[in-house]
Amino acid sequence: MKISDSTDFQANAFDLELEMMDREALAATLDGLHPGEIPIGAVKRRSLAIQLRGRLFKIGRIDATKAFVVQRGGVRLLYVSPSYSGYRYVARRLFASAGSGAASYVDYDHSLGRAIAQKLGFSYVLLLAVESSANRSHGHLERDAIRRSGIDLRKHCFVDERITMKWLGFPVPRGHSFKTYANAGAVKPQFSEDDLRTILKATGFGKVALRPGYLQEIHR
Repeated sequence: MKISDSTDFQANAFDLELEMMDREALAATLDGLHPGEIPIGAVKRRSLAIQLRGRLFKIGRIDATKAFVVQRGGVRLLYVSPSYSGYRYVARRLFASAGSGAASYVDYDHSLGRAIAQKLGFSYVLLLAVESSANRSHGHLERDAIRRSGIDLRKHCFVDERITMKWLGFPVPRGHSFKTYANAGAVKPQFSEDDLRTILKATGFGKVALRPGYLQEIHR
């Protein structure tokens, strides 16, 4: 699957650093990690860090059972408990878009709907910054809990076609029928350079001023 069209969010929300990156630089920022290999749902923090081959960080005084960061290369991924109500608060402190003009039309939301994640037994969900109108068009597909049958989840789950569209800032097409969630294993769609920039921006990429010690490395 190739997704290469642009949205207003893609065109306007890239900061200068991302705009100057070519495919090689984008791949280096991702440290060889394909976005399709990034878990959107996980059961345990430590197994998630191992899966990503990244470093695990506690966020300020926030209990790691509520929110934490996994860092690999130039990517800092924010995971939150589906039941944690303060997820927007922590996103605004870690995501570069919170301090830019993009903040007014971006939603900080769960890549995998909370009802779905809880029904499937996931303790943590990847948080994204997604253009508001596109994000909300996916809402009706995420309010009802999914049935467990037919999905082998193991410890992590990954993007399917619909969630890839959400990550890239695309609304649900009219008349197109999607399952609530249709994939458990890692897939590797073909992404354009603009897609990779949008993916990085959605995960909070960019320079953010954090006070010393705000992110504290932990090991489980």
